[in-house]
Amino acid sequence: MTEPDKQYAAFTRIVLEVIRVFTGKDEKIPNLYLKWLTLFNYAVVCGVGVLINMFIIQGIVALLPLWQADLVAILAAFLWNWMNSVGPLGQYWDLSFNLSQKNKVRLNQLAKNLSIAQSKKLTANDAVSQLLDGRENQ
Repeated sequence: MTEPDKQYAAFTRIVLEVIRVFTGKDEKIPNLYLKWLTLFNYAVVCGVGVLINMFIIQGIVALLPLWQADLVAILAAFLWNWMNSVGPLGQYWDLSFNLSQKNKVRLNQLAKNLSIAQSKKLTANDAVSQLLDGRENQ
């Protein structure tokens, strides 16, 4: 595992390691995965939700009427998707952050922008306007 990978959640680090095992030193595919990280991880979470839905329907359709089995399966899949995306477990999939992580990211961005502004000798107004415009400070 490389040093920058430590900022990601466990699932993302595992996927990066698997990708690197198959691609070797080439960083194109890991970088593509990191670019589309949220979309890919969300697709995995939702795919597992679909499997949960199917297995629950198959398991309880003999015990309950079909509409009740569907209702239970949909509810279970919904709870899985919510908990693992925006809910309390989303941080393990890099889909949501706890408040301290958000603050760390914001502080790191602010510190980076401040150091760039100081190195370019920008005025405070110029630095703030570039930050608000969303332009990259190169």
